[in-house]
Amino acid sequence: MAETLADLVRTMREVTARTRDPRRIVEVLGEPARCFARSPVCRRPDFHTADEAQGFGIFFLNEEPDHTLAVVVASLPPGRSLPPHNHRTWALAVGVEGSETNISWRRLDDGSRKGYAEIVETGRSIAGPGDLLTFAPDDIHSVVNETATLSLSLNLYGLSFPYTHASRFDPVARTEAPLIPDSPA
Repeated sequence: MAETLADLVRTMREVTARTRDPRRIVEVLGEPARCFARSPVCRRPDFHTADEAQGFGIFFLNEEPDHTLAVVVASLPPGRSLPPHNHRTWALAVGVEGSETNISWRRLDDGSRKGYAEIVETGRSIAGPGDLLTFAPDDIHSVVNETATLSLSLNLYGLSFPYTHASRFDPVARTEAPLIPDSPA
């Protein structure tokens, strides 16, 4: 099991060398990620902060030179949220501390109109320490911290999110826009 960051990254490399199937990758990486999420590395004091302007914190632990196999710890303060978005790569999240509400969305339109998207909520789940959430490249979800304490999660991505061309969605305005407008991708 992945008790250290080096163990986890080695496992990520081995799994992604064997298969490109996003569902199989997250299935196999779930337990190693859970094991590493229990590590003190994921609970460093500096992870208990957030960028006030963006409303959350992202702390990179690994990113390969080609921007693949990103490992990050994310912090989300009480009352803050992330809008509906996709990842355009396989991804998984494991709760480290606190809890977050994960909201699943389904796209109704066919994506043929640039900037337009019609999405509907399809479910909610609360993820706490040790809980695992997995995402295929086009899955859409949003996250909200509805508690009184900061939440931390360990997140693994097939490709670092600034490079994925991921989208953010506004279900009221029915829009789709780049998740990171000035990303290097």
